[in-house]
Amino acid sequence: MQYNNLYNGRVNAINGNNKLKFTNQKINVSENPTNITSRNQSCTKLSDLYFSNDNINILQYGIRNRILNESNGEIFIGRQSDDELKIIMRSIYYQYGKNLDNDIMGQIRDLNEKVLDWSIPRIISNMKQYNRYIQDISTMPVPLERAQLTSEKGTKSMELTSFI
Repeated sequence: MQYNNLYNGRVNAINGNNKLKFTNQKINVSENPTNITSRNQSCTKLSDLYFSNDNINILQYGIRNRILNESNGEIFIGRQSDDELKIIMRSIYYQYGKNLDNDIMGQIRDLNEKVLDWSIPRIISNMKQYNRYIQDISTMPVPLERAQLTSEKGTKSMELTSFI
């Protein structure tokens, strides 16, 4: 029995013609926009360069490029949220930042690599879950076939003989 699973679901989300649009409202934050550690620590050369817009753009490009490579071209994403990226960067900075005065660029490369290593698997996993969700809501489940009788009860008959 062949079922056509294309566009028979509750929502046709495969085409992308979904009329529902979600808003992404920007919340103003009262902090130093170039260094998000300014409330907890004093600014250093490492933190200024690490949280700069240029480094954020480098990380955004690295995220997009590595996801495209690691998914063998199956997943193409746009620019991610800068605010969420800064949260990840801040966490990595507090955990692994050395704050040495020498080899600033080497420290930034190490921190950037840790940000990419942490975020790439999560983004790929979330994209696979999202794609499966879109497929699930766009198609109805295929009903199961009728079960076959596996018992032999009632299939055998005895021969009628008289005992007299």
